[in-house]
Amino acid sequence: MVVSETGPAVRLEHLTLDLPAARTVADVSAAAGELGGRLTRSGSRVTGVRVLDDVSLAIGPGTCVGVIGLNGSGKSSLLRVIAGIYTPTSGTSRVSGRVATLFSNQLGMNPNATGAENVRLLSLLLGLDQSGVDALIDDVATFSELEEFMQLPVRTYSAGMRTRIGFGVATSVQPDVLLIDEVFGTGDQSFVHKARARLEQLIARSGVVVLSSHSAELMSAYASQLVWMHRGQVRRFGPLPEVLHEYHRYIRETRQARQGAGTRLR
Repeated sequence: MVVSETGPAVRLEHLTLDLPAARTVADVSAAAGELGGRLTRSGSRVTGVRVLDDVSLAIGPGTCVGVIGLNGSGKSSLLRVIAGIYTPTSGTSRVSGRVATLFSNQLGMNPNATGAENVRLLSLLLGLDQSGVDALIDDVATFSELEEFMQLPVRTYSAGMRTRIGFGVATSVQPDVLLIDEVFGTGDQSFVHKARARLEQLIARSGVVVLSSHSAELMSAYASQLVWMHRGQVRRFGPLPEVLHEYHRYIRETRQARQGAGTRLR
């Protein structure tokens, strides 16, 4: 269930997300390994993979929260529940205000349409009226430094160019909640600097930013708090230095344990 409430905030309460089973038990088992979740069953029958398990979080306005964890820990699924793309199996997701996402440099883009046409499409999907779309196209073209490419098909763009367009649209509409999954660091240093300044302006205007990444440097640059996801659960949520230190210690200890086990098997 998704409920809106006054003020830009995100609140998840005892949220669980199960993805349905694939065609065979072997397929589901493979998916569970990739996702880091666990199999769900009805009697002897495998029904799916639990990718989020009893997740509760409260994120207030003016906050940039990072989400860290190993591959398959539930980071992307968490952001997609907040965005309303996935409906929770149980529990609640309360998100207030306008939500913008940057999950993929190609998400929602038509490769055969021009950059300007894609900005127009994405703008309408974000709920802008027609009068604001033309101004947004100009703003995104200037911000992305792709003015001379806006009339070319997106299929001719590099991954970095698509990311610039997507980030420009996502941050031009002044969302109350901005969700970014892994792609923010793409691009040359001059653009990363511009994007950082733009993101800092959003945070200063009391928006909520939730940023998923494997980059500790990126997290340290933006986030004040971290959510550590582990096998679909929140293992720790708190100040960035504390959570990052604990996470890195876990990575070191896990690596050492695996190396020790490998040595004993020789």
